[in-house]
Amino acid sequence: MRKTRLVFPLVVVLLLAAAPAWAQRAGRVSVAADVGVIWPRFDRPDVARFHTVPDLIYGGHFAYGVSDHVGLQFGLTRCQQNVDVGGHEPNAMVIQEFYGLFNWNIPLGVLQPYVLLGLGYYMIGLDPPLADENDFGLIFGVGVDALLTDSISFGVVARYDYLFAHEFDYARTVIGLANVAFAF
Repeated sequence: MRKTRLVFPLVVVLLLAAAPAWAQRAGRVSVAADVGVIWPRFDRPDVARFHTVPDLIYGGHFAYGVSDHVGLQFGLTRCQQNVDVGGHEPNAMVIQEFYGLFNWNIPLGVLQPYVLLGLGYYMIGLDPPLADENDFGLIFGVGVDALLTDSISFGVVARYDYLFAHEFDYARTVIGLANVAFAF
C-alpha cells in the first residue's frame, strides 16, 4: 500500500514535467524504431492457394520536420513468415519495404495526429518454385504521436499499402505500428 502512495505522485510529477514539451517540429530530425503487426493479403494465379497470416513487422525510420505542419519520413520495414500454398511444405516469404512518406501534422500540444501519403518499394522473397517479386506501391495512413519530452515521443500509426504487383492478382497490406522516436 505504501508503494502505491509513492508511485502515484511520482507518475504525476513525471507527466507534468513532460506536459510543457510542446516542441516545435520544424527543422528537427528524428530517428525511430518501429514494431507492429502486418496483415498481408496476396493472391497468386500460379498456386492453388496463397494463405498468409497476420505477423510481426519491425523496422525503423528517419523523419524530418519541414515545418510544424509538414514532415517527411524515410524508412525500412521487414517481415518474415511461412505461407500456405496448398502443398505439404509451406513457402517462406520475406517482405522488405523501403518507403518515403509525406506527413501532414495537426499540432495539438502534447498529442500530434497526422495523415500519411507516400510511396514504397517492396521486395518480396519467396522460396522456389515461386519467383521473387519487386514492386512499387502507394501508402496511405493515419497516426498520432505523444510528445513525452522535447526529444522523446511515442507514436502509433495505421497504414494501408497498395502494391502494383506483376506476379500477384491481388497485393495489399494493412500495417499497425508503434514507434519510439528520439528527436534532435
